[in-house]
Amino acid sequence: MAIAEAKLEERDGKPALRFERVLRHPPERVWDALTDPDRQFGWHPTPAAIELEVGGRVEYLEGGFAGSGSGEVTAVEPPRLLAYTWVGPDPDHLLWELRPHDEGCLLTLVHTFSERNSAANFGAGWHICLDSLPAALEGSTERPPAGQDEERWQQLNSGYERSFGIESAQAVNPADARRA
Repeated sequence: MAIAEAKLEERDGKPALRFERVLRHPPERVWDALTDPDRQFGWHPTPAAIELEVGGRVEYLEGGFAGSGSGEVTAVEPPRLLAYTWVGPDPDHLLWELRPHDEGCLLTLVHTFSERNSAANFGAGWHICLDSLPAALEGSTERPPAGQDEERWQQLNSGYERSFGIESAQAVNPADARRA
């Protein structure tokens, strides 16, 4: 699997993080890991039951790092495209694209959100989650314990702050903002 850093871009006037990962599995297998709540618990921060139709409900399950809540499917084309709103009063948007690749599948995640100063936090979190995805694709449903990657998260977060030009004092933890 190729490890790639997040790129910070703008979509519809909002900040967005873009990740691309080559995974050694076909798009159909990766699709299952994106849409099956049991498989999501092994890598996704907010596992969800997803009604796979535009306008379908995304019900975030208890036990996820971001808590429970709901979202809405905005695009779906199995097994290549899934997009939905993600937790919060001003919901973020997640867009997952899967394309065949010589080594298996190219996964692209675009996470669009409201607060630019959240970019490093989101970048570090998704980086670690996407690093956990290959084990889920191999069948693991065991969720890494919270805090297991705290030191790595801190390193990634600091690196993304530097890369994105975000001062640590100005950085926003989205989980804190959602609780406010």
